[in-house]
This record gives sequence, structure tokens and C-alpha cells, in this order.
Amino acid sequence: NLDADEATTHEASIKRTLVFSYGSGSSASMFSFLIDTTHPKFKEIAQHFTWAEQLSQRNKLSPEAYHQRLYEREKQYQAGLPKRLVTMPIPPHLFEHTYYCKSIDPLGQRVYTKVSDGTP
Repeated sequence: NLDADEATTHEASIKRTLVFSYGSGSSASMFSFLIDTTHPKFKEIAQHFTWAEQLSQRNKLSPEAYHQRLYEREKQYQAGLPKRLVTMPIPPHLFEHTYYCKSIDPLGQRVYTKVSDGTP
């Protein structure tokens, strides 16, 4: 049982984190969770996360370049499903452990593969 000072200190160590995730499709998710920074495992786990470093290495696009990519994807969808297996070009600037679409078959099934050590 915590006294008032301990409870205040403990509450200050609880951090709410907002997470937003998006993928190659049109779906996305957003959720939040609480992190207790005084938990014994917190520092051990935190040392494995390099979010700031990864975010700083992103390939930034101008709004015009982004819209051009959206337009190209729209043209692909409007063209319909491929008549044969289509191998997708490897996107540049992928982080290690990133999944990307490797191919799409005539049934519209996608095959994804993971980048390891910066090499797809």
C-alpha cells in the first residue's frame, strides 16, 4: 500500500504513449498504452528501441512526390489484377526488419518479404 508521497511519485513515473501505425494498404491503427518507467524491466526493454534514430533516417518526400506515388498506385489498381505474376521493384531506403510487397499474383495475392541487414 502506497502513502500519498509514494503514490504521487509513482503516478509521475507512469507515461501514456500514443502509437500510430500504417501500412502499404489503406488501413491504419492508433492506440495508447501506459508505461511505468520505474518497472525493473523498463530500461532493459527501452535500450532496444531506436525510434528517434529510425525516424531521423526516413526518406522524406515533398507533397508533390507523394501525390505522384499515389497517382501511380491508383493507375495500378484501375488497371485491374495482373494476368501473370508481377514482381514488384524493391523500394529504396528500407530499414532492417521492414516488410515490403515482393510480388502480386493473378488472384491478387501479395507476397511480402522482410529486409534483413538493409538488404532485401
